[in-house]
Amino acid sequence: MTGERVVIGVGGNMGDPVATLSSALDELGKLAVGEIVVSNIYRSEPVGLGNDASDFANAVAQFECEFEPMMLLKRLQTLEQRFGRVRQTAGSRMDGSHAYESRTLDLDIISFGDRLIAEGDLQVPHPRAFERLFVLLPLQEIDPGFQFADRAESLQQLIDQAPEMAIRSWQHNQ
Repeated sequence: MTGERVVIGVGGNMGDPVATLSSALDELGKLAVGEIVVSNIYRSEPVGLGNDASDFANAVAQFECEFEPMMLLKRLQTLEQRFGRVRQTAGSRMDGSHAYESRTLDLDIISFGDRLIAEGDLQVPHPRAFERLFVLLPLQEIDPGFQFADRAESLQQLIDQAPEMAIRSWQHNQ
């Protein structure tokens, strides 16, 4: 059985987010068939959180995966829990807005081959990835020709259209 290429968004802003991301990326490598390609870690402002929230560390990983999408989602959620992730909210509010919160680790399936998936808690491609610079910039770094299965725009066009935010490469002592 051959795997499908997946892109996983990795982020967090609690504790030591760079150390957490590094360890989580090592764990993701164990789910990969063959090589895992990982972006640099980026520092981004906390979007949708209070002014006292810490900046996020974000990266993306791309690898071949032999799991079916729902099994991969379960594996990612198990990893989040192992790294101390506690979900305070159900993910979206009654008014349709999204509930954002600080977290130790967030693992999102950004893409799964060319599949379009809408199953329970899983939507692929990730429904907001195309407008998030903290996904698009690291993705451009590792796969400049990447194309979302549900978008006609190039990665560069999506970056140009994305809402502005403070984002830069993560440097210690920043």
